[in-house]
Amino acid sequence: MLLPLRYRPLTLMALCVGVVAALVARWLGGVWLHASMLGWCAFVLAHAVLLFAHMWRAGAEDMRRHAAALDEGRLAVMLLSLAAAGASLVAVALDLASDTPGALPLGIATVVLSWLYVHLLFAQDYAREYWLSGGGIHFPGSHDEPPFSDFLYLAFSIGTTNGVTDMVTHSPAIRRAATLHSLIAFAFNAVIVAGTVGIVTGLLNSGQ
Repeated sequence: MLLPLRYRPLTLMALCVGVVAALVARWLGGVWLHASMLGWCAFVLAHAVLLFAHMWRAGAEDMRRHAAALDEGRLAVMLLSLAAAGASLVAVALDLASDTPGALPLGIATVVLSWLYVHLLFAQDYAREYWLSGGGIHFPGSHDEPPFSDFLYLAFSIGTTNGVTDMVTHSPAIRRAATLHSLIAFAFNAVIVAGTVGIVTGLLNSGQ
């Protein structure tokens, strides 16, 4: 379910940070495309910091409470992930087509932050599903109260290997989320590889 922003305060606060950053960049003379990308980066950083502040050191009871309070919903996770992928596509296209000073580092920052953000969103989604449904994932060597770092491990394992490696999933909902995550990660990684090849090729050609 896609809840109104007023029910998702962390997203709303991060969005405010992103909008302010974009407006300031535009006011300082940046073009709208660059200002929008800077605003996206600010939004991602703010949202990540707020999520970590709530989830990183939380105990079992805190995790259950935070999981309910921070529940973005599967649709919101998918939409934000697609927004991250879209921002990365724009960044790659900008790097390939622009000779504006600062375009390359801004594009790289957008791609890197967006990639990290996608997996952070899914880590939160796995934690939400685990704590609200009473399990569904077995972490080897872990007890029944896994810390948030275990869910980050799961998310980045899927994001980099398209598999759950040494973990076992018992919940159909988590398997559906992992399937969606794998597809998005595969497409995202393909974009990064293609963009990297294009940027390197462009740099080599410009040096000749």
